[in-house]
Amino acid sequence: MKQVTKSRRYILNIASAGVMTGLVMAFTFIGINLGSAYVNLGDAMVLTAGALFGPATAAIAGGLGAMFADLIVFPATFAFTLVIKAAEGALCGALIKYVIPKIARKHVPLQVVLGIAAMVLSAVVMAVGYFGTNVLFWGEGDSPATRLSGAVVQLPIDILQGVAGCVLAVILTYVIRLDKVAARFNVGTVLIRKPPEEERHEDGTEEK
Repeated sequence: MKQVTKSRRYILNIASAGVMTGLVMAFTFIGINLGSAYVNLGDAMVLTAGALFGPATAAIAGGLGAMFADLIVFPATFAFTLVIKAAEGALCGALIKYVIPKIARKHVPLQVVLGIAAMVLSAVVMAVGYFGTNVLFWGEGDSPATRLSGAVVQLPIDILQGVAGCVLAVILTYVIRLDKVAARFNVGTVLIRKPPEEERHEDGTEEK
């Protein structure tokens, strides 16, 4: 793979963070209105950013992209969204980029399974984060019991949103293989790494 200078890589990383921030924001506006709740696909882009670009880019894109969407439609929660979505992206990126390659270096199926598990865990963090936010700040002046009740009602919606985000992120990263596209442009790495003896091109040369 062609090497790039540090300055060019820095520019590419900034560009990828900017693009993913825009996609998180855009996909947050794509969803289903359930009346008292709204299920969106923003988490899919947060998780995809983590898988493709790692924890730093995912934290920036997830936090800022979702926060900007909140500032437009529901400003009261923007600060909590910034922290929750940044944590979701950072966790997903850290697990997939740093932890899973060490655990499942030579086992392709295990890499995929653990990658999906990392996305699910990150989505759970998102749902738990919003549950805690709802318990504390469901409604100004509401009693603790009312806030807890409201948070319990909202929790399945957040779980459903997390599931939808995981499904789409898995399709984008492990089925469509956007990781190969990112790696080709030197802004990401290939997620599924085969053992060295299997990483050969058709002409018999090993992949670098």
